[in-house]
Amino acid sequence: MQCKKEGCEGKLKDGICQVCGAMPEGESGDAYPGYPGYPGSLSRQSATANMRQIMESQTPACKADLLEAAQKFESMMPDDFASWRMQANLLLTAIKQLELRQMEPDETTNLMGIPLTEVNLRHACEKALRNCAHFAQTFEDRVALIDEANSVRQTTWF
Repeated sequence: MQCKKEGCEGKLKDGICQVCGAMPEGESGDAYPGYPGYPGSLSRQSATANMRQIMESQTPACKADLLEAAQKFESMMPDDFASWRMQANLLLTAIKQLELRQMEPDETTNLMGIPLTEVNLRHACEKALRNCAHFAQTFEDRVALIDEANSVRQTTWF
């Protein structure tokens, strides 16, 4: 189904436009205007759509795409599995970009308040994945998320 918002060419997936983040006509995303991070709010829908676009694209996300997605996340309060997972995915994408040298580390640039260095991003990603584990539905999912968090952790030598 096509988005009905004027000037938007996006398609609806799960009731949200994958380009602009709008909901179909007649549904209000701002039912809780004082809570911009509420699951039905437009800011969360926009961040979700932006994150899906980054994760599903064939070309690697550039620094500008990551910063744009992070800016939308900053207005949200991560309070459920989906929001913590999106945050972890964004951080994992940034780590991958740094590892592949497609992006240079930059302590002056912040991604969701985290300096754009591998050590800082790994620490924040580990924390986000552990928060995901708190919201996991099953014990097996919890274990898988903790294992993923451990794999992201910065290697230390004793």
